[in-house]
Amino acid sequence: MDFEVLMLFGAIVLLSGLLATILFYVGFRRSSPAAAPAFIRYFGTAAVLALIAYFVGSAVGIYAACHSPGSGNLCGLWGALGVGPVLSGIALWSYSFWWRRRLAR
Repeated sequence: MDFEVLMLFGAIVLLSGLLATILFYVGFRRSSPAAAPAFIRYFGTAAVLALIAYFVGSAVGIYAACHSPGSGNLCGLWGALGVGPVLSGIALWSYSFWWRRRLAR
């Protein structure tokens, strides 16, 4: 996979995860305000999960890109701008869907 494609994919997944988190919360508040989670709890947990996923994704991406002997001096960008945002966006999507399933019961 080319770095530009990975970076664009990371940005798209992260932004769509942020948008999904916000839109699902608004939907929770409209459909059942009493059952919806508190604002601080929902977005605080989402932020912590996204940061943890970003750091794990960045570490994995940096390790994978910089582990080969032929890697250049900018190999860390694969993790910081590619794999980290992808995992962070996936974590946000997963968290939003988890709340959606939980409130649908």
